[in-house]
Order: sequence, then C-alpha cells, then structure tokens
Amino acid sequence: MDTQRLVNHCFMSHKVGLRTLHLGLHRAVCVLLGWDTALPVEAITWVPQVLPEAEALAQKDDLILWPPIVVIHNISMSNNMPQEQQVIPMEEVQAYLRGKGLIAGKVTVCLGRPADQSVIVVKFLGTFSGLANAEKLHKYFADNKRGRVEFQGIISGDGKSSSSTEKDNEGDKLEEQLLYGYMAISEDLDRLDFNNRKWSVIKSRKEIQDLANAPVKLNDRWVSWHPPVVPYRKLNTDGALRRETGRACAGGLVRDSNGDWVQGFSLNIGWVNIGSVSIFMAELWGCLEGLRLCKSLGVTHLALEMDSLTVVQLIQKNAERDDEEEAKLLLDIHKLLNSFTSFTVEHIHREGNAAADYMAALGYHLSVGRTIFERPPDGVRHILMDDALGVSFRRRRKRHTHP
Repeated sequence: MDTQRLVNHCFMSHKVGLRTLHLGLHRAVCVLLGWDTALPVEAITWVPQVLPEAEALAQKDDLILWPPIVVIHNISMSNNMPQEQQVIPMEEVQAYLRGKGLIAGKVTVCLGRPADQSVIVVKFLGTFSGLANAEKLHKYFADNKRGRVEFQGIISGDGKSSSSTEKDNEGDKLEEQLLYGYMAISEDLDRLDFNNRKWSVIKSRKEIQDLANAPVKLNDRWVSWHPPVVPYRKLNTDGALRRETGRACAGGLVRDSNGDWVQGFSLNIGWVNIGSVSIFMAELWGCLEGLRLCKSLGVTHLALEMDSLTVVQLIQKNAERDDEEEAKLLLDIHKLLNSFTSFTVEHIHREGNAAADYMAALGYHLSVGRTIFERPPDGVRHILMDDALGVSFRRRRKRHTHP
C-alpha cells in the first residue's frame, strides 16, 4: 500500500520544475511492479492496473540501457566445481563475435560484474546504427536458444546445465556451447562494471525507434547537430558573459565522426571590465582555446562550429577589427586554423550548440583558467546522446523589448 501511495503521489504532484521527475519515478515503479504506465488524461486520482504477464515483460524490455549494451554470460563459470569451469578470455569472445559478423566498427568490450570472466559487457555506439547492431547480437543469441529466457532457466535450475549443453553440442565451438547473451535493460545495471554503470542511462527503445522513423524536418525552424565526416573532428565552442557580475567564461568540446566525446574544456576568464569586454570577445577566447585544444590532440582535419554568426563571418572573411585586442585574437585564430591540413568554419544555431553552451556556463563554477575534461561532465551527457541521435529542436525566437 505504501508503494501505491508513492506512485499516486508522483502522478498527482504538480510542483513547478519537478513534474517530469515525478512522472519518471511513476513510470519506473510501474514497470518494476508490472503495472500499466499509461497516464489517464482526466483522472482525479490514480489506481494501479496490473498488466498481463506478457505485456508486463514487454514493458520492462522496452527500457534499455543507453548507449546500447549486450550482456554476455559464460554459463560454465556458475558451476560450483572449479574443474568444470572453462574460462573464455574477453579477447577471444570479441574475436568470435567479429568473426561471426555480429559486431563491427567501434564497440567497447570489458568485464562485467562479478569480474571473474563470467560476465562480459559489449557496449555499442549511442546511435541508431549502434542500436541496430546491438539488436542484431541480441537476436543471434535469442534465435540460437541462448538468450535471456534460456539463461534464466539455467541459473534457476529449470534449464539444461552447462555439462548437458556440452554433450548436446559436442563438436561446436566452445563459445557456442557456453555463451548466452541479451540486450541490457534497466534491471541489468548490477551486471555492469563501475564505469559503464555510471555512464549509462535508461531510455525507451520504442521512443528511439519512433524518432528514427520520424519524417525529416526540412525547414529552418528545426535545428540538430550533425557529426563530422571522416577524417574530420568537430569543435563546437561558445562564450558567456554575465554583465551583472562582470564575469566572462567560454567552453567547448571536440567530437569524432560517431558523435563521441574526444575532449572538452571550460575557460573561466574571470572578472572583466564590462565596458571593454563583450560577449563577442568571450566567443573569440572560446574559439582560440578550442583550437589550441585540437592542436594538442593532434587533430589534422577540423570542422569548427559556433553559434555566433558575427564571429563566424569575421573568420570566414578574414576581416579586420579596429579594437586592438579583438584584432589580435582574430589573428591568432587564423594562424591556428591555417596550421590544420584542412578546416571548415560554419555557423550553427544555438539550439544545436547546446553542448558547447553547457561547457561555457560550467566555467562560472570553476577556478580562473582553463579546465580540461577527458570525460564528459554529468550535466552534458544527455545533450551528447540527443546530438548523436540527431534529435531536432525547434528554434526559439528572440524576444524584442520595446521602450
């Protein structure tokens, strides 16, 4: 009854700024208990509707870990007799899967929990193609009767043991006898290693597939970030200025052709003279620091994107500025750009530059100077995932104030 009260509270609460979090908790508990997650539109209160077992399982399977992950088990390692255990090294598992054509391109293979070679985690790219590849591997195990259902049957004692499996499949490769796998869903978080568990989020597979099948928006009211083509790296930068406090910051990030994070930075410029420093200069500082970061990373082919149309046009036209400091910053930017094998400079609307905007604003909370991020901060991860999926955002019109 206490659980039902909690879920009812989540549905009924309309606190400003917390509605989304409450509905998220409502859905999570309903999925866990096999209740219908559909929200009644005009209901005054909420009453749990128990779903049939098949629908409850389908609802649970819809909430996958993101980026998509396939968990693989070596069933022999669950045998209590050490002499019956047969270790298959992680490298051999990866070679077997690639040899079968089940994984290709960029994937991460590591040990899960427990780290005794019994659980192996295969993480795919957080893209539509990455999801398709993960589903392909999931289908392979399911079609060969070595999926989640069969694995749960074995560990519960209702299915065949590893020894009987070996007899039935005598002559097969060891991997085909012992490896069972399935797409990771929310309840599989405990199977992951620390890093994958920390950086994974839960998403609806149906919502991702609906997004993939949605018609392309061709008008300029919708904006999305696009990854660079090989061999380019894309640098997005942004500047920020708080006139009320006189503090300026900048930031940016570098991503590869898969939309994956390479490195990022935040620059706390500190307190400045508002009369002599503008958002324009903060944008220039961010651009310059981003270019320096790219050089330190050994980038040779660069795609630079900024949401300041003025700065982009000045760089593209190699225009001069009367202000001495602005002119020097532009000169340094041009020198660095010309040191790359090839480069492009493009404008992107601010709705598509949200990741760089976050990195710039983060500078307000850091010490003066540049901070390098080898891994993405927590607050930018959902933006990176949306960008990798090609999510489009409607442009927000600027409000004009009248005297």
